[in-house]
Amino acid sequence: ALPICWSVDIGGSIYGSAIPINEANIAVPVADGAQSGRLVVLTTDSGRIKFEVPLSGRLECAPAFGEHTIVVHDDTGGVVGINASTGSTLWYTQLADSFDAAPVIADHVVYSGGHDGILRALDLATGTLIWQSPVLGGAITGTPSVSQSVLAVPTVEGLCLVSRETGQSVQRTS
Repeated sequence: ALPICWSVDIGGSIYGSAIPINEANIAVPVADGAQSGRLVVLTTDSGRIKFEVPLSGRLECAPAFGEHTIVVHDDTGGVVGINASTGSTLWYTQLADSFDAAPVIADHVVYSGGHDGILRALDLATGTLIWQSPVLGGAITGTPSVSQSVLAVPTVEGLCLVSRETGQSVQRTS
């Protein structure tokens, strides 16, 4: 058995996955009760809380990380960009009513899909909407996978391939 290196009580419930943001820190999505959440960043060497960012809704999926920015969805449809070094909020964009899928980041773009079946692309630096497009197949139920030119988006009716450039559905499987 592996020895326990450290443990920490962060309160609340962890939903989604914790993600490493560099060799020294890990980001943990925490749901505090039925209506609020926070992002907790811990040091990997001791589990010390580096910072906590309270959010307006519960976090029910993993955050994403890219370009020194942590991006989280909350269950009110908010997408938040957080500075990975300081914990300061860089931007907030209100989108769908709720999310089952984690955001993904590729080439300075955040891809975000919700229960409303609309996939959105946001600028990572500002949170500004680049495009939004309904996907074939209804509500987005899982985290999109990114390739060079398309996103593979899981929906209630199957998998939809979407152009990263335009957001248009290219193909759907069931």
